[in-house]
Amino acid sequence: MTLEALASGVPVIAYDYAAAHEHLPDGGAGCRVPPGDADAFVAAALDWAEHLRENGRERTRQDARAAVEGLSPAEVSARFAQILGSLTQRSAA
Repeated sequence: MTLEALASGVPVIAYDYAAAHEHLPDGGAGCRVPPGDADAFVAAALDWAEHLRENGRERTRQDARAAVEGLSPAEVSARFAQILGSLTQRSAA
């Protein structure tokens, strides 16, 4: 749901586990907090409230959408095909 939220222009606060570190760089699109640390989550939410006041909602929406550029299903499939092709070429050599 992280990618869907970002693509919709919604910043995300997420626990830093699984693929969160790959899809959610700290910055204009959201942030990660240690898994299970409720205090850190609340602090991040308060920081984001301040971020929205300082930067505005439209800028934050743009940053969130920019975080997922290049991650459409077609683009990810094309990159995956390239990787598989290069691996196949290496094993044949």
